[in-house]
Amino acid sequence: MASKISALYEGRWLSNYVYWKIRIDPVYAAVAQRLEQMDRPLLDLGCGLGVLEFYLRESGIDSPITGLDRDGDKIDAARRVAEANYTGLTFESRFLTELDQIPGHVALIDVIHYLDDDLQQSLLSSIGERLTEGSRVILRQTLADRGWRSRVTWLGEVFARTTGWNLMSTINVPTLETIDACFPAERFDRYLEPLWGRTPFNGFLLEYHRRPANRTPSGTKP
Repeated sequence: MASKISALYEGRWLSNYVYWKIRIDPVYAAVAQRLEQMDRPLLDLGCGLGVLEFYLRESGIDSPITGLDRDGDKIDAARRVAEANYTGLTFESRFLTELDQIPGHVALIDVIHYLDDDLQQSLLSSIGERLTEGSRVILRQTLADRGWRSRVTWLGEVFARTTGWNLMSTINVPTLETIDACFPAERFDRYLEPLWGRTPFNGFLLEYHRRPANRTPSGTKP
């Protein structure tokens, strides 16, 4: 999978980056597994180069997917790959808080910590309010704690910002409680698991599934 997708990008540096990102980072396989039976569109906020979109296509998921990212250069790279190789994928260059309707599932992969407190709450609350019954939001997110992985993650983000790879200027790591508050247990089931794989970073996979109105809570999985 890594070799096939990375070969679609122009330039050796970009191709190598995508190759090793897929090989090392467990998030793509994890999200594909959670969305294996996806029967509705996906909105990917902060899609970057579109790697998740292409991974899902190669995993046999053919639902419509829209990726949003404020980095126009990354969006252009994603569009070139999509137009030459896939169908049903749309990439738009705009700020991820500029939401319209949410027709299905939502993905937020390593995004929330680039927003200040107000924008975090505004975005997550908006998703929680607009998500339709049966839909889910999937996040891979570093969470605030005092472990060594959190310190390494913070240094990595500072480096990415310094080099210009990430355009966002804020590094504001949320707590689990901050995210939970936007997806109340009365309406959402939560799934949580560590997801750092072979990386030193403090990533967790979080999923909030909007329950149908006639279904009782199933509890949370720690």
